[in-house]
Amino acid sequence: MSRFFASVLALSVMAVGQAAVSFVGSKAELDPHAKFDLAYSGRPGTTYAGSLWMVLHGDAGPAALSGTLTAPGPFQRQDQGNTWQGDFASGEPIVWTAGHSNSFTFRTDKPMAGMGTYVSAAARGAYTAMIEAMDRDDHVLAAFTRDGFNDMMGDGDAPYLGVVSDSRNIQSIRLSIVGGGDLAISSVDVRPNPVPEPQLWAMASLGGVWWLRRRHIG
Repeated sequence: MSRFFASVLALSVMAVGQAAVSFVGSKAELDPHAKFDLAYSGRPGTTYAGSLWMVLHGDAGPAALSGTLTAPGPFQRQDQGNTWQGDFASGEPIVWTAGHSNSFTFRTDKPMAGMGTYVSAAARGAYTAMIEAMDRDDHVLAAFTRDGFNDMMGDGDAPYLGVVSDSRNIQSIRLSIVGGGDLAISSVDVRPNPVPEPQLWAMASLGGVWWLRRRHIG
C-alpha cells in the first residue's frame, strides 16, 4: 500500500470516529425528509396514558418505520387555535403534558441523523426549552437550550429545537421545560441520513487523485 493511500485511509478512520451533534434552530436547517405527524394520531382532546406509537409519513427510506412518544404521565392531543391557545401556527396539531409532567421523549425504531420539533411552554410568558439527543442506549450525546415567549397569539412563534449529527446515531430526543412547567410540542421531523462533511468530500477527491496516479504509473 502506498504512503499516499495510507494517509487517505487514516483520514477516513479519523473522520468516522469523530461524530458530532449540533443544534438546529429551524426546520429548514434540519431539512427533514419525513415526519411523525400528530394529525394522524387521534382527535383533539384524546388523552394518552403516557405513550403514543406513531407511523412515519414521508420519504425516509428504510431508516425508520415507527416511533414512540412517551411522557412521565398522561398527555393530551390538541389543535392550535381550535382547542389550544398557544404560540404554534394556526391549526397545528400538538400534544401537551396536561399538568402531569414537563417532558416528552421521542424514540425511533432505528437511529436517525437528525430530529426536531416546535416546542412551547403551556403557560403564558417567558420560558427556556431544552432538547437532548440520545443514542440507542439512551446515553445523552448532546443537550441544547433555547429561550421562548408564549404570547398565546397562535402566530407560529414557537421556537424550533432540533439536533443533527454527522452520522446516523440519534435514536431519541427528550424535550423539556427548564425549571418545570407544562410542555407542548408539534409533530416530530426526522432526517434519516447525514449531510456529507466537507472533509469527506476532500477525502473523496484525494482518493480520486490517488487512483489517477496509480493509473498513470501503471
